[in-house]
Amino acid sequence: MLRSFFTVWGGGRAAVSFGLRPHIMISEATGEIRFETPTFRIAPHLRLDEFAASACFDVFERVVWHAGFSQFHLKSAFAGQREFAVRLMFFERRLREVGLCVVIPADVGGWANWSEEHERLRHELHRSIIASLFSGRPLRSSSGGISFPWGHVYPLFDYREHHTEIHIDYLL
Repeated sequence: MLRSFFTVWGGGRAAVSFGLRPHIMISEATGEIRFETPTFRIAPHLRLDEFAASACFDVFERVVWHAGFSQFHLKSAFAGQREFAVRLMFFERRLREVGLCVVIPADVGGWANWSEEHERLRHELHRSIIASLFSGRPLRSSSGGISFPWGHVYPLFDYREHHTEIHIDYLL
């Protein structure tokens, strides 16, 4: 299935790292996420005021901003040779959720190129990345995710929103 994904998308960047440990850095011990370009870290204990005062705040797009809930997007961040869209969700001024979505060539065309088949293939890629990142830990059969003391990591396919992502829920 994954090989057909890379065939569908023409190989490109993603094919280079097929079968290798992904370069997205999610710390198994702490849940911290690191990116190389732009260079930034996301920590589970991040507060909204700390994020707003950081240098990376200006590269994120504000989607929602009010007292109880805030959401921010970054369309492109690299970890190794993989490009991700990043979504941060703050509840009660604390980072609660992070969404990481592999950017694929079909994304360039926006909604005009969207298809459920593409999202299902991307979902399988997200499952593969999680399995590779945490190869020593058992995946939960129902969600394909993994639980840690700091939270949960799982591939999310949201039928209502028509997208998929590697979803990280941080425990407060």
